[in-house]
Amino acid sequence: MSHAGIAIGRQQLVQKRVDRGELVLPFGGFRQYGHYDYYLVHPPLNVVPKRLQVFMNWLHMCAQEQTIEQRPN
Repeated sequence: MSHAGIAIGRQQLVQKRVDRGELVLPFGGFRQYGHYDYYLVHPPLNVVPKRLQVFMNWLHMCAQEQTIEQRPN
């Protein structure tokens, strides 16, 4: 059984691979919601490099989608 493993993380970050069948949700899609804050830290910059800005925008978009779509009622 090669390439076997387990991970705990954000489903949103791997959902495309789940949809393609490359990864599975072994516990019937069990989700645990936490109340943690996340921080993006970088050195002080006068000008933010384009690729860092793209990454920050993507991360912010993921966080907003997570909050809107997946928060329990």
